Amino acid sequence: MSSLGAGGAERSSALLSKMLDYLGYEVYLITMLNRIDYKYHGKLLNLGLIKDSNPSFLGLIKRYRLLKETLAKEKFDLIIDNRTRPIFFKELLLSNLFYKNQKLLYVIRSRKLSVYLSKKTIFTSLVYNNDHFYVGVSKEIEDKVKQIYGFENVFSIYNPLDFKELESLANTSIKFSGKYILFYGSLKDKTKNISMLIDAYKKSVLPSKKIRLLILGDGDDLQKLKQKANTNLIVFKPFTKNPFPYVKNALFTCLTSRYEGFPRVVIESLALGTPVVSVNCSGSREIIKHAYNGLIVNNDTELYKQALNMFILEQNKYLACKKNAKSSVKHLRMSAIAKQWEQIVKNIT
Repeated sequence: MSSLGAGGAERSSALLSKMLDYLGYEVYLITMLNRIDYKYHGKLLNLGLIKDSNPSFLGLIKRYRLLKETLAKEKFDLIIDNRTRPIFFKELLLSNLFYKNQKLLYVIRSRKLSVYLSKKTIFTSLVYNNDHFYVGVSKEIEDKVKQIYGFENVFSIYNPLDFKELESLANTSIKFSGKYILFYGSLKDKTKNISMLIDAYKKSVLPSKKIRLLILGDGDDLQKLKQKANTNLIVFKPFTKNPFPYVKNALFTCLTSRYEGFPRVVIESLALGTPVVSVNCSGSREIIKHAYNGLIVNNDTELYKQALNMFILEQNKYLACKKNAKSSVKHLRMSAIAKQWEQIVKNIT
């Protein structure tokens, strides 16, 4: 995996290590970057430590030598690759020099398949083919992989929720009061489309009612978004390992991404009893039932503004969604998702 920190995909990878450990498997994690924010189970080889101490080409050689030695020594029954994999020639090298003769399961955590499977070309089969297994985090991703790449061993397993841990973390006190709505995640506007959220919020009735927009996270576009916000009713706070007190106390959370996989923002919010206003993107439409546990609209500023207004002006609709939020994601509890992983791992190994 790339790392164990800062993102929803990384949190899901950490939870996967816990589930496999609970199932009785010996878990060995290898991270390429030195960022460990989330609790995990198993042994850890943090190649990012070498990268930080020796970022030169020689350091790169050292990292890959250690990776190859570890794979040869441990003789893993199955490698589950959770990384993003956008660079074809890098994956071709890994496939032929490191993964050769290994049982492989590739996880695909985004509807933008090229991030995880490289772009489909006549050379794609040199790395990805029907000898391997693929798990998408939504049914839509599974269907799309089958359609575009023609693979047969493709499955979908939703991201899990650790309800007990979420509730425990959410009960931590925070220094933020009053009514607010929440965006939390990486501040990458090209992907997360936070500019649209800011525009919709400004045009909505929320500012006139002194309901703030809290944007929680870090990223390259922080300063650009602060300049766009230009009001003290839009508050920016840095990334925190524990965003869940903010989630639990928000009126609702917001998702405006151009594409997703199976967004943790949505399922974590619902698990804490907080409804979601989301655009109609991959994953969210497999979780949110419009006007039942949240609102889902097309990716359009005017439509999103109307959805924000609806939750403020139509309290009966908002309260109904809030009431249904937790129960709507009970099927994602770790014990249920672990059984699905157990079945796939047994079939492969």
